[in-house]
Amino acid sequence: MNTVPAAQATNQNTALTLSAGNGNLIAVADVDAGASNVEITLSVTNGTLTLAGTTGLTFTTGDGTGDATMVFEGTVANINSALSIITFSPTTNFSGAAVLTITTIDLGNTGAGGELTDTDNVLITVNPTSIQVSVRAFLDGPYNPNTGLMGDGLRSGGHIPSSEPYTALGYAYLGNNGSGPTVAPAVLAVTGSNAIVDWVVIELRDNTTPTTVVANTPALVQCDGDVVANDGVSALTFTIAAGTYRVVMRHRNHLGVMTLNGVPIGASPTTVDFTSLATTTFGTNARKSVTGAFPTQSLWAGDVTFNGQVKYAGGGNDRDPILVKIGGLVPTATVNGYWPEDVNLNGQVRYAGGANDRDPILVTIGGSVPTAVRLQQLP
Repeated sequence: MNTVPAAQATNQNTALTLSAGNGNLIAVADVDAGASNVEITLSVTNGTLTLAGTTGLTFTTGDGTGDATMVFEGTVANINSALSIITFSPTTNFSGAAVLTITTIDLGNTGAGGELTDTDNVLITVNPTSIQVSVRAFLDGPYNPNTGLMGDGLRSGGHIPSSEPYTALGYAYLGNNGSGPTVAPAVLAVTGSNAIVDWVVIELRDNTTPTTVVANTPALVQCDGDVVANDGVSALTFTIAAGTYRVVMRHRNHLGVMTLNGVPIGASPTTVDFTSLATTTFGTNARKSVTGAFPTQSLWAGDVTFNGQVKYAGGGNDRDPILVKIGGLVPTATVNGYWPEDVNLNGQVRYAGGANDRDPILVTIGGSVPTAVRLQQLP
C-alpha cells in the first residue's frame, strides 16, 4: 500500500524535501478504496514533518505542520496530494539517525481480509556540519609583561592532566562536544611560544539570549595566547550551524570573558582576540589592562573557588584556600601540583614570599580595599 524511497540524507539544520521532483516521493495506494477513507499515521524521530497541504483530510493528532506525529484520514487522492511534498526539519543542531515511519490502515471498509495495515520506514541520516573559531587570550596569573608570553610551569613540571579538569569542577558540557578530549604526551612536550599553559573552556552562546550556551568545548591555551584543540595545533570546531554567536573563554581560576557583540562564525576559522582592546567585551572591566614592555588585555586571576568572583577577605574568599592547601601552619610552605590554588599557574602553591599566589588576588580586587570583590562579567 505504501511506496517509500530508499534511505535519505540531509545536513544538520537543513530541511529535507521528499517529492516526486526529488525522486524520493512517499505515496499510498489501495485499488479497493475508491472514495472511502483510509487512515495514515506519519511520524519521525529527531525532527518534524510538514505536508504540502491538508485539503480533504481530518486530523486526530497534529495538524500537518511541524508535527513529530500526525494521524489523519482522507481519500487516497487527497492523501497523496498532501504527501506530494513532505518537508522533514531536523531538530536544531541534531546530527545522527532519524526515522520516518508511515502506517496506512484501510479501516476495513474495502477488499477482502478485514482491516489491513502497511507500515514502512525511511532512514534519514542527518550529517553534522561544523564551524571553526580561533581564540586568543592571556591568563593574567602566568602572563609576563616583559616577554609577552605566559609561563608554562604546569607543563614543564608535568602537572597538566591528560583529560580536561572542568567536569570534575561541576562544569557541564553539551552533547555536541563533551568531556571526551584528552591531550597526548607529544602535545605537552612542545616548548617555546606554542607550549601548553593549561586547559580552558570555550563557549558559543546565543547572540540574542547570551545566557544560553549553544556549544562548548575544552581546549588548550598556549604561551602566546593561542587557544587550540587537543591536538595542540587546530582551531576549535563546533558541530553546529554557521551563525552569529557570543564567544566566551573560561578558566578554572580566572574570571571568564565574553564578546560584547555577536561574532559571525562559519566553516573557515573566525578569529576572536581577547588580548586586544579592539575586541570589546561584555560588562564592566571584564579584563585586566596590563602595562609593561608587552601591554595587553588579560583574564583576571584569582577565582580559586571557581564561583565567578574574586575575594581576598570575608566569607568564601579565595585567599584562605591557599593557606589551607599548604597546611595552614607555616605560611612559607609550598605544595607542588595541579591545584586551583596555584593562581599564577607555575606548578606550585605558595602563600608567602616571591611568586606567591595570594598577592595576585589582592591585585585583582584593586589592591587597596581588602574587602572589595571582583565579579565575573558573564550574563
